[in-house]
Amino acid sequence: SSLFSIIIQDSTLAGNSAGTGGGVYSLLGDLTLQNTVVQDNRALSDTGGYGGGLRLSQAALTATNVTGARNTAFLRGGFLRLDEVSTAGLTDCTVEHNTAGDTGGGVSNYGGSTLRVYESTFRFNNATEGGSEVYTDNADCYARNSWFEDLGSNAGDYVLHAEQGKLVLD
Repeated sequence: SSLFSIIIQDSTLAGNSAGTGGGVYSLLGDLTLQNTVVQDNRALSDTGGYGGGLRLSQAALTATNVTGARNTAFLRGGFLRLDEVSTAGLTDCTVEHNTAGDTGGGVSNYGGSTLRVYESTFRFNNATEGGSEVYTDNADCYARNSWFEDLGSNAGDYVLHAEQGKLVLD
């Protein structure tokens, strides 16, 4: 169970910088975003620059009608980084033009975490090493009625990249 809950509605989280979790870093807590824009945030640390927009560790995210745009992570998860058995449900969300210096331009999903995407659009995200839209490693990703589109800018890159986990598209 979580230690706390944060609910953000009808808001904009923009122009923030941190070592990790540029817009919000939730450790052991529940985060709910509704009708919210998360843009132009940065995770800058070269040792923990995860989640340009959002980072969750042992936490849960419920996002509805959220736009994640132009966020940057030095390492992983341009918009969102999930790790340490976190969960995220994205419904009617748009994740676009985010950048990661390593993996997961849109989302980096790691360490037993689960990402569920419904009726959402991922487009034009960029990752230097793989998974321009979603990168999942030792984690699961389920997507239904969603659109994934890539700029095609990275040679050898995959729009969706999965290692040691499930990637289920419906």
